[in-house]
Amino acid sequence: MDVLTADSEGRGLINVLTADSEGRGLIDVLTADSEGRGLIDVLSADSEGRGLIDVLTADSEGRGLIDVLTADSEGRGLIDVLTADSEGRGLIDVLTADSEGRGLIDVLTADSEGCGLIDVLTADSEGRGLIDVLTADSEGRGLIDVLNADSEGRGLFDVLTADSEGRGLIDVLTADSEGRGLIDVLTADSEGRGLIDVLSADSEGRGLIDVLSADSEGRGLIDVLTADSEGRGLMDVLTADSEGRGLMDVLSADSEGRGLIDVLTADSEGRGLIDVLTADSEGRGLIDVLSADSEGRGLIAVLSADSEGRGLIDVLTADSEGRGLIDVLTADREGRGLIDVLTADSEGRGLIDVLTADSEGRGLIDVLTADSEGRGLMDVLTADSEGRGLIDVLTADSEGRGLIDVLTADSEGRGLIDVLTADSEGRGLIDVLTADSEGRGLIDVLTADSEGRGLIDVLTADSEGRGLIDVLTADSEGCGLIDVLTADSEGRGLIDVLTADSEGRGLIDVLSADSEGRGLIDVLTADSEGRGLIDVLTADSEGRGLFDVLTADSEGRGLIDVLTADSEGRGLIDVLSADSEGRGLIDVLTADSEGRGLIDVLTADREGRGLIDVLTADSEGRGLIDVLTADSEGRGLINVLSADSEGRGLIDVLTADNEGRGLIDVLSADSEGRGLIDVLTADSEGRGLIDVLTADSEGRGLMDVLTADSEGRGLIDVLSADSEGRGLIDVLTADSEGRGLIDVLTADSEGRGLIDVLTADSEGRGLIDVLTADSEGRGLFDVLTADSEGRGLIDVLTADSEGRGLIDVLSADSEGRGLIDVLTADSEGRGLINVLTADSEGLKDVPVRVSLQLPCLSAYTPYCSNQVKAKALLDQKKQDRRVQDFLQRCLQSPFSRKLDLWNFLDIPRSRLVKYPLLLREILKHTPNDHADRQLLDEAMLVVQSVVADINRQTGESECQYYKDRLLYSEDGQRDQLIEWSRTLSCHGELKNNRGLKLHVFLFQDVLVITRSVSFSDQPVSYQLCRQPIPIRQLDLEDLLDGEMRVGGSIRGAFSNSERTKNFFRVWYRSGGQLQSHSFQASDSFNKQQWINCIRQAKEAAALTGGQTGSGGQIGPVLASCSHLGQESERVVWGETDSGQCLEAEASPSGEGDVNLGEESLAGGGMSVETDPEARVGEDATLDTSSQTGEGVLDKVVGVWRMDRGEVDPHGGASSCQEEEEREEMEQSGAEKEEEVSMDTSEVRRC
Repeated sequence: MDVLTADSEGRGLINVLTADSEGRGLIDVLTADSEGRGLIDVLSADSEGRGLIDVLTADSEGRGLIDVLTADSEGRGLIDVLTADSEGRGLIDVLTADSEGRGLIDVLTADSEGCGLIDVLTADSEGRGLIDVLTADSEGRGLIDVLNADSEGRGLFDVLTADSEGRGLIDVLTADSEGRGLIDVLTADSEGRGLIDVLSADSEGRGLIDVLSADSEGRGLIDVLTADSEGRGLMDVLTADSEGRGLMDVLSADSEGRGLIDVLTADSEGRGLIDVLTADSEGRGLIDVLSADSEGRGLIAVLSADSEGRGLIDVLTADSEGRGLIDVLTADREGRGLIDVLTADSEGRGLIDVLTADSEGRGLIDVLTADSEGRGLMDVLTADSEGRGLIDVLTADSEGRGLIDVLTADSEGRGLIDVLTADSEGRGLIDVLTADSEGRGLIDVLTADSEGRGLIDVLTADSEGRGLIDVLTADSEGCGLIDVLTADSEGRGLIDVLTADSEGRGLIDVLSADSEGRGLIDVLTADSEGRGLIDVLTADSEGRGLFDVLTADSEGRGLIDVLTADSEGRGLIDVLSADSEGRGLIDVLTADSEGRGLIDVLTADREGRGLIDVLTADSEGRGLIDVLTADSEGRGLINVLSADSEGRGLIDVLTADNEGRGLIDVLSADSEGRGLIDVLTADSEGRGLIDVLTADSEGRGLMDVLTADSEGRGLIDVLSADSEGRGLIDVLTADSEGRGLIDVLTADSEGRGLIDVLTADSEGRGLIDVLTADSEGRGLFDVLTADSEGRGLIDVLTADSEGRGLIDVLSADSEGRGLIDVLTADSEGRGLINVLTADSEGLKDVPVRVSLQLPCLSAYTPYCSNQVKAKALLDQKKQDRRVQDFLQRCLQSPFSRKLDLWNFLDIPRSRLVKYPLLLREILKHTPNDHADRQLLDEAMLVVQSVVADINRQTGESECQYYKDRLLYSEDGQRDQLIEWSRTLSCHGELKNNRGLKLHVFLFQDVLVITRSVSFSDQPVSYQLCRQPIPIRQLDLEDLLDGEMRVGGSIRGAFSNSERTKNFFRVWYRSGGQLQSHSFQASDSFNKQQWINCIRQAKEAAALTGGQTGSGGQIGPVLASCSHLGQESERVVWGETDSGQCLEAEASPSGEGDVNLGEESLAGGGMSVETDPEARVGEDATLDTSSQTGEGVLDKVVGVWRMDRGEVDPHGGASSCQEEEEREEMEQSGAEKEEEVSMDTSEVRRC
């Protein structure tokens, strides 16, 4: 539509996108408010009518990715949504946005699932069921941030120092995850075995429980044995009264549950001897039982007893057996081998007297109260039977299992060790867990430092010896969840790790922790996978491949936070108001996601149809484009048609003069750049009819052009106009195409390619007027009797319609196959050409006829030389979908024989190259002494001369075509060697090691390196990238495979061996500096062809002695050569003074179907590319060595190389040079290399 494509200033900028109706310097497209609601159309447009704003749903690249979420306005590879800093404070909006204006950052409060759980605390970026906050490893060291965070930078982990309640109590030591009033540290059972970690921890992995081996003071004394919880100077182990009966556990413990007190049954040495009976507390070698002085009189009780009152001690006198052995010491009444003194039970209670004796009658057993040394210390508690300095009570191993009785005693028989269950104060608190050995008010279990390193055992214990601290791995409930990460100390249903506020500032540690002390919050900088990507920005909690930041819906309204966030609380969505560069320009309106210098809003193509959204948006869903229906003032007047930018009361559309030439744009606009004014070419209904010619201003069904009477004389202007004032009516003299042909005689009103004058049937009888006219009324058609020159010769027999001196009757080609009817006529319908069968004696008529007709072939010289431009024009027209559709339908029609238009246009040239083959075949069967031999030889020379001339002019034409398509970014690139060149040796596409494609031309005397560029509706052009290189100054080097270094990009680092093959280098000296270019061909064949062409060009230049423009031509020439032993012919292309040629084989047998490809008769070389639309029969191939079949030569030909590389039409003229300069700066070393790869279907040379 003209309004959408008009470019009134000719700058390549569409008026609709640059119009400034108010003259404020603001483009209308970006400020238009079509509904008058105060909402800019660009920001509120809903082209699909789904209730979704286009800006928030646009997908300009058609990849299924919304532009707002993928835009990269600075071209740094960073998405704008994730880097935008709308306030210019150096703070990214995504991390500072406060959509509800509560002073809470959205990232930290977002609840995308609407389940009341903050995304940051529930995000699972890897989809493993593990929350990112609890698994994040920001430093990539394999250490979870939650467990090694040090928010204060003191070298103390937050997990171990956090005080969530601000009471001065560390959370790890006060946490009560089950809310039972029991601290987790004291109840945790990490292995789920029913054993509390504190009581079963083995931090050193020696098989020794920490509680029983801890030495908090580093004195070599175990804490359990030295603990003095009451600070009385009495060890808890010796004073503990677990049952609260007033009986010390040490003296009442019954570890085996047999009713026997451990003290009285203990056998510490495992010899079967009870310690009480073998104890030698003073280490004098005297058993305490036998040396006890219960009355303190200095008399041993056993030795002073006088049972008979005779003054004789019984023990010392009794000899019951008369063996001279005192009974006391040898008596064994039961014959069990047990001395009675040690087994006596005087009261018959089952209690041994030695163990129950109460010599003082105080109710205290002598064994337990004896103080043999009189130090006030009971022998039982100080006895050291082995003299090792170890008290027997603390080392006794009654069962001989290697386990000390004190640490294994189970006095109540419940399976609970007394040391771990003792409650000496009867408060219901276990002594081990409440003991305060130093009297500082600090529980020993929580302060013990068994290794003396200054590290508390509870916080460093590693019970499983895996290198994992128990506090951080404990799983008290056995559900596979670590207590530290599930603890809920306040019983509110909130995990302590996620609610802890170690500094009491009202800031949760997880959200404020700064583990590296850089002033950056860990949550916002954590990189759990170590990829350099922040977890907050890459987290994918649902595992759908969508970042949470881009899908979060904190309010649960079905609206993504990124698209609804209002960080400043002004009622303006951040995405639509963000100004990342702080220039006062909204990012949405300035974003350039592809870095092409084109604003996304103005180039976005959400549906990928090649139509810009701004120009196709239909916000109301009525099928009307917003740009054309916008009514910003709400007056019912469309902006495009009512805008008055100067306020003069004159509509801009009708008065705009953007070029300042005094010409109104509407009347001078040329939207297609063809030099045709839109007003005169506009086709508003799309019927192919120009509005100026079809307008019916009066609505009478009569076109204004045909009824206008500008002078009011009653004479229609069309029929009376005399524009040149020569007295000649324009209708009868008009030549609209400037070809010297009057329109009346060339008009084709039906567009069928048939001139009206020649197809008119005025009587409607189906008979053409031209053929039935009888101007003299004699009954003879004028066509058959006309004698236009008055010479008495009928025009039909003398007509030369092309003015070439060739009579039409003798040069007519009725079938359009490029074959003259006289030479192909088969009057008898037997498949035998008349020319070959006319003489029954042999070939007598053929030489005569050929000699007469062959000179006429020179008429095809201009036709063939124009084929280069013709092919380019055809390719350009094929870009029009209507033309392409028409050609496709023709191709599918039976009459086309599945051949496209180019096949037919190429028929004359393809037939020309067969005439030498035909004559050669005739000569092969003509004896040397035949009368026709001389005529045939002469005919061969004539046809070779004609074809050579066609070949030369075609080469020059192609050379000139490509010279006209060259673009120069600076005058210094214009070289006279290019202008003087008349032939083009070869050309083709080449690629360097960074993937940069170049198009290289080898002209007659100069090598030109270019980039192919394409502008809309224009043929491909070629932008020079380097200064042209004279052939005479050029040096060539063939590089071995692998010799060339490939680099310059990340891709090059991973290149395989294929990228280092098929290189060659050219260099020359410019201004005293050596310049070189390395080229890479797609295969070894093409590489060799380039090398041959360059060498031959250098040889030709040397032969001419530098006389440019007159050297040996490197162009297509036909010559004769043959293969030994083969019945085939070869067409030689491009034969030069140096012997250069291109050749193909063909067989002249038969005509058959016209099996054609497309080819370039290129000067100096043939750039060949197989056309995918060319049909070479059903099974035809491009086999240049075939010797049989028909139309073989046709299979060799291709098309002129027409690259379709696209570039920015606004920057194409300089992008090539700038890109090359950037690449040169990246190269290290003096040598600058460019690598070029040539299309595999290019340059066929031998």
